[in-house]
Amino acid sequence: MLEQLMINPFIFRAIIGIVLASFSASTMGTFIVVRGISFLTAEVAHAALGGAALGIFLQAVGLLPNVNPFIIATIFAIGVTIITGIASREGTRKKLETAIGAAFAISMAMAVTLMGIIPSERLPEIWGYLIGDLLLLTYDDLLLLATITAIITVLTTIFLREFLYISFDIEGAEALGLNSKIYNYLMLILASLSIVVETKTVGSIIVYAFMILPAAIASQAKIDITSIMIYSLLISIFVGLIGLTFSLILNLPPSGLIGLILSGIYISVSIFKKE
Repeated sequence: MLEQLMINPFIFRAIIGIVLASFSASTMGTFIVVRGISFLTAEVAHAALGGAALGIFLQAVGLLPNVNPFIIATIFAIGVTIITGIASREGTRKKLETAIGAAFAISMAMAVTLMGIIPSERLPEIWGYLIGDLLLLTYDDLLLLATITAIITVLTTIFLREFLYISFDIEGAEALGLNSKIYNYLMLILASLSIVVETKTVGSIIVYAFMILPAAIASQAKIDITSIMIYSLLISIFVGLIGLTFSLILNLPPSGLIGLILSGIYISVSIFKKE
């Protein structure tokens, strides 16, 4: 049975997608939890959804027939992240919340509007970004996801110390001569790339669960950042594979089951810890 599943190209690609998404989420998801900027996850995910809808529209009408919607989604996500970074450093919290709300509204309005224009046969592609399309990933998708995941992992490894400084004591980092502004934007951009990867694999609805909950579960153990990343990676892969397995057995969307399992684990760990 297991051998037959592995031979199935759809399931094989889904497993690779889960592993790549897990690496991506375990790195930047940890910093998102530590810095308390989990709101960025939903904002960027929906920006990616609007960008993907625009990319599909440009393909469908022939303006950019060869463009990959995933690329447009990535550009939108990075753009919204940079705007958020500017608002968070140069404005009040009210200004930041307004910028986030405006970006969210524009992205969703664009997605909904374009869904009324895009040919009906292309709509499932947008739904894929909304609810996830693990079983519909192509090898081209996996190549893009692997490239982005490699960039995130390598840069996070290289600048781990700097990211730790600005996550826990940004003023102290500046006092030590660290250019916190550059590292802050770099971290936010890497976080947006990670969120785009999650959006492509598990969908913008479930991205919060897959991006935040593994790190939140691991952080309950009061361990160092590197250990949180490792445990978060293991949790993401394990739950991802369990969710995929049950989805095949029950004929249900894998992203939904993954989100439910992660939520159940987080609630159980939180209750157990309080006791």
